[in-house]
Amino acid sequence: MDNEVDEEQPSWRGKLFNHFMNAIKYLLLLFRWVPNYFSGDPETKTKPPNPSIPHRPTDTSSDHSFQFAFNNIDFSDRTIRLEITEIGSPSDVEEVRQSRWWWWRPKQEEKRLRAVTLHVNSAILAAKSPFFYNLFSNNKYSATVLLVDPSEEAAVMELLNFAYAGHLSRETAESPSAVLDVLMAADKFDVVSCIRHCSVLLRDSSPMTEESASTYLGLPHSVLAREEVRPLIDAAKEVVSARFKGVTDLRSEMAKLPLLLVEALLWRDDLSIASEDEVYDAIIEWAREKYPEREERRRILGSNLARLVRMPHMSWEKLREIVKCGDNIDKELVLEAVIDALFFKAAPNSHMQRSLVNAASDRFYVARSYRHRPVKVVELERPRPHCIVYLDLKREELARLELSESVRSQLFWFRAHAFHLSLGHFDTARDKNVFAVFLCMPKGDGAVGGKWRSESTVRMTCGGEFGNKETVECEFEEGKKVMFSKIFMVGWAYFKANHSPYFVDRAFHLRVELGLLK
Repeated sequence: MDNEVDEEQPSWRGKLFNHFMNAIKYLLLLFRWVPNYFSGDPETKTKPPNPSIPHRPTDTSSDHSFQFAFNNIDFSDRTIRLEITEIGSPSDVEEVRQSRWWWWRPKQEEKRLRAVTLHVNSAILAAKSPFFYNLFSNNKYSATVLLVDPSEEAAVMELLNFAYAGHLSRETAESPSAVLDVLMAADKFDVVSCIRHCSVLLRDSSPMTEESASTYLGLPHSVLAREEVRPLIDAAKEVVSARFKGVTDLRSEMAKLPLLLVEALLWRDDLSIASEDEVYDAIIEWAREKYPEREERRRILGSNLARLVRMPHMSWEKLREIVKCGDNIDKELVLEAVIDALFFKAAPNSHMQRSLVNAASDRFYVARSYRHRPVKVVELERPRPHCIVYLDLKREELARLELSESVRSQLFWFRAHAFHLSLGHFDTARDKNVFAVFLCMPKGDGAVGGKWRSESTVRMTCGGEFGNKETVECEFEEGKKVMFSKIFMVGWAYFKANHSPYFVDRAFHLRVELGLLK
């Protein structure tokens, strides 16, 4: 009991030493404050810091180097004892032990190999890391014990040196595996500036291979979720996804891939797919095969794959299916993505949509190079139930169509029926060498035949408004593979001529109004 009292009331020698260390700490902090005060910038003229309280992390790349003070007892006020220990059950969080007597240890199951004692300055470490800031703020004693796995010893030492110097040693910086180890240690101890520095080194120091890119994509979620490593992860996805260039059968290709490579595959913009709906269906089929357990499947789909589906470019019908389906994706996790997609679709003009694409940190809003061209659909109930379909195609794309070649739109739904538009260069039974637009109803997508009323019009160069409507009554006969009806036609030579009135801003703008005839 007496010994304990003596520790709480140190001798005059201890008090003198504490005053001396506080003075050193104050001088070190002034090194950072004085240059700012005399810089002439009023915003940087802050009050001198209180040496009794560790500085909050500032994470600035312009910090002065304090490498001379690392493990120097003259410039330190704390000791950190690194115990190199073989831990039987690894933990995601480094165990931190604090004790007034650092040599006192409770009974452990771990095997201690060796220990390293370092003299550190709490103000320097606290300014770099919220972990050390909280550690030193809540601990009034001078000694701290950290358990470190043998594989992490070099990385932790390099991390502490970085906190003082602001850079890694040359040997470490030239070794991607060593930099990666430091990155992992920086994530554990929340040294954000080191995380950013390591991420830049890994991305730019040497050509990234598919093997190294796969390693970066396999980092723990705590690392992948950090904004500082996003450029590295994006570059890794580009490298890994290059192997999937030219993939034509998305479902069969995905069936043999693990989650990591599926994410890289879906990162590509040039997938050979008809529409984004196909991506969603392929992901659901893959997830059911790889993750038969419902809860695990919902977690993987919601947290890992939801943002990889470009939902703003999916059909309205498929978005409704996502919201209604309770078996595949957790509604709460995916609802935000669906809402973002609806806002994008409802944007009043293409300029606002481009703004959303540029502002996004991922590729959620970026359209892929779909084989079937996307359409915009507006459903109205008054004065009668009908829908309006908008389709825009570039002039170059239509001008290079050969005879009997065509392009088609993505599917759209109206009154529970599926349709698509087909545009091309044709010879019809009555007319030769024409450009025609057909309204098509594929078999098996709710096709039941019936009579429909179509009013089609094209935006004209004269005034830039939609021209006269061409009204057609379409009667579809059941039993055919694809039921279609011609709704617009013009001579091919006149359509593609330089003076053609059908192209505004070098694009063909088609508007089709569709309604059901009773």
